[in-house]
Amino acid sequence: MATQRYETEPGKQVQVDWGIGFYQDQKDGRCHKVYVLVMVLGYSRAMYAEFSNHCNIHSFLRGLIQGFSYFGGVTDIVLSDQMKTVILGWDEKRKPIWHPLFLDVALTLGFIPQVCRARRPQTKGKVERGVGYVKANFLPGRKFQDRGDLNREVYQWCEEKNQRLHGTTGQKPKELLLQENLKPLPSPESYQKYLTEKRKVSKDGFLSY
Repeated sequence: MATQRYETEPGKQVQVDWGIGFYQDQKDGRCHKVYVLVMVLGYSRAMYAEFSNHCNIHSFLRGLIQGFSYFGGVTDIVLSDQMKTVILGWDEKRKPIWHPLFLDVALTLGFIPQVCRARRPQTKGKVERGVGYVKANFLPGRKFQDRGDLNREVYQWCEEKNQRLHGTTGQKPKELLLQENLKPLPSPESYQKYLTEKRKVSKDGFLSY
């Protein structure tokens, strides 16, 4: 049965998802596993991608905030699947039990969190295609010095791809982004704590990172 394409109004929704990929080390040619967080705005199709060594709550929140910073504002809704960095389970009324840190960020930035129904990936089809696009078109044939180099390169790649004519809208995402009318980010002081992660130092001065 055909599924009707789901469109949203400007500024209404961003879709977010993780993907797993491998990048080739420039020095020794070895492949390293990384996670990529991809965000796609529902109206303009503007895309942001960021690589991380982990797909935990701290990496997720950093990527989410930096993605909104890249777009220049915040959408009304953040749509994701039922990932553990977003939802811990369901209460007796079948309401989501949000991860407390994610809920804090939602309240701080001013968006409404939403999750897809289980086994309905097409609900967030824009970002599903975005993850596949990053893995198939950015990573193959490239070598990187480290994860920092990887993220610098993918930032530039997003800039280029957001200037292309999109296959669905027929317009450039960067130009449609101007019509999104996103809500401004709050002052950096309000979300700075989510961009860092506390670490414990052992008595012998050992620090794990």
